[in-house]
Amino acid sequence: MKSILVVEDEEQLAQVISSYLRTLKYEVAGIVDSGEKALQLISQRRISLALLDINIHGAMDGFGVAEVLRRQHDIPSIFLTGQSDEETLQSVLDSSAYGYLLKPFRPEELKAAIEFALVRHAQESRWKRMEQSYSAAVQSTSDGVIITDADARVLFMNPAAQRMAGWVGRLARGERLAEVLSLSVGDGALTRLWQAAFGGEEMREEIQIGRKGSTQRVDVSLARVQDSARGPQGVVLVMRDNTEHFRNQEELRRSQSQIRTLTEQLHAASGQGGDQPQKS
Repeated sequence: MKSILVVEDEEQLAQVISSYLRTLKYEVAGIVDSGEKALQLISQRRISLALLDINIHGAMDGFGVAEVLRRQHDIPSIFLTGQSDEETLQSVLDSSAYGYLLKPFRPEELKAAIEFALVRHAQESRWKRMEQSYSAAVQSTSDGVIITDADARVLFMNPAAQRMAGWVGRLARGERLAEVLSLSVGDGALTRLWQAAFGGEEMREEIQIGRKGSTQRVDVSLARVQDSARGPQGVVLVMRDNTEHFRNQEELRRSQSQIRTLTEQLHAASGQGGDQPQKS
């Protein structure tokens, strides 16, 4: 059963709301008339949602209480107000609340508002957990990850990408990608790859990036960031450092070349010895 807190300084109205809640099969966690009492009660009980009057007793108004509930306790709120002027409604829309009801309201209106707020809060919580898991994975991976906007300006760089590019993430934010990833062959190749990816192609290529005299080979994959409603929003780049692999290949090629040269010299020496006449 969902537990609802009522924060209302009109005692008679608070009792009516509580009666509505019980009829609708919700548990009434408590009735208080100030933000301070609401926060004290929340520290003692598990609350699913708060119904907040905007003008209440105490130093905090409903807006302040809703902000604390959401940021510090992850509890959704619904405002109860008798004011329908444009300024009040705009303040409600700009607030941390998950909805509002104009007094007086009917039980079915209260139920609809509560269910909508609870569903919305559950969806946001699920997305928040997904974002946290994604962020932890991106932050810890050894692959470099860069996300740009639709103008090829950097929005995000994970630690691995910062090491590869030689940039601090907060300083790179807002800079053009071609500036952050300085290609040793110029930025034309990177621009071509980015434009193709933003156009919808999945691109992959080995490039060499360098900054302050240090270069490294990276295998970079680019894909468009697509929003179903707003269309293309940018490009995500995933980079893997191939410097060590390239160095091993170079060493292998040098070793093969040395062996080939030695073999040719041995063959040459063997041929020269075979042409000499044998002594009787």
